[in-house]
Amino acid sequence: MGISATGYSQEVELEDLQKNINIFSGVLEDALELEQTRGLFGSNSGDINATYLHNQGVILEIRSPLANRRNRLSLDSLYYSLQSLQAEKQALQSNRNPYVTVIRPRIDQSREAMALSLRQDELGEYYRQMMERISAVDYSAVVNSAIQQASEAARSLRSLGEMDDERYNVLRDEIAELKENLSAQMDELRDIETDVQEQTANANDAIDRSGFDAVIQELTANTQRLRDQALTKASELRERNELAQQEYAEQWQGEVEEFETNLYAAMCDYGATLRELPDQENVSVILKSLGPETESNRRTDSIHVFSKSDLVQCQTGQIDVATLRDRATQYNY
Repeated sequence: MGISATGYSQEVELEDLQKNINIFSGVLEDALELEQTRGLFGSNSGDINATYLHNQGVILEIRSPLANRRNRLSLDSLYYSLQSLQAEKQALQSNRNPYVTVIRPRIDQSREAMALSLRQDELGEYYRQMMERISAVDYSAVVNSAIQQASEAARSLRSLGEMDDERYNVLRDEIAELKENLSAQMDELRDIETDVQEQTANANDAIDRSGFDAVIQELTANTQRLRDQALTKASELRERNELAQQEYAEQWQGEVEEFETNLYAAMCDYGATLRELPDQENVSVILKSLGPETESNRRTDSIHVFSKSDLVQCQTGQIDVATLRDRATQYNY
């Protein structure tokens, strides 16, 4: 039994229309190559979900490999903050640590530090100066931040196909070595702190100040070298990754434009085969997740609405594909 559309001279036979839509969906899948590998974006297949709304028309939701692969990167924003790393560099170039780590002392050391803080003699002042020097040498936050950025950039480059597994494993070992060296430097720093606290707390006026000075100077030089290595590695990988992301995004956008061009050609060639669709209704195509990203970071769908009459005219040669595209309603939502 058909549904009689009020105001229409054409009666809709839903069962026949459903068969018609299924056939057309299959033809469109082939025309858009949703089941085939497409260049950069791998072998993930796409699909078409179709539905019919009475008095409105056919709605085709198309999820392509382009949408499936978009999650490889955020195409609308940089993965890392260049300003953050630049601020760290500037601060370190001025010999200031922007991430001075507060050392968590042991309970007995806290009591000793409290007693020493009340002292006004030369030994108490020496203790305070040494603690400031030790704190200034602690670049652990800066180095850890750089190591984290380097690791994330390396993973992104690998995901984008810009780094093979062999190079990625070598780089991962280099980053692991930086972590180990940082841990060793921080352990040595804590040992120096403990020695200074113990000797100063014992009011040892014969404390080996020159020895402590030499050790701290050497540790400072080693830690600065480690800091510079980590920042350089992070900066190099970030720049490579940003360039790779930009190239990937440009190629992705080119693939989207090509996909839409193929869609319009396919709609012109085959859209009129939806014979059971009432003449006054439309075919709405929703390209999932292929629209731009909003300010709230929501990825929109690209929507294209065709009237059946335009599809028939395009198939019969009364209008061309360019005219069909001009007449179609296009928006993102």
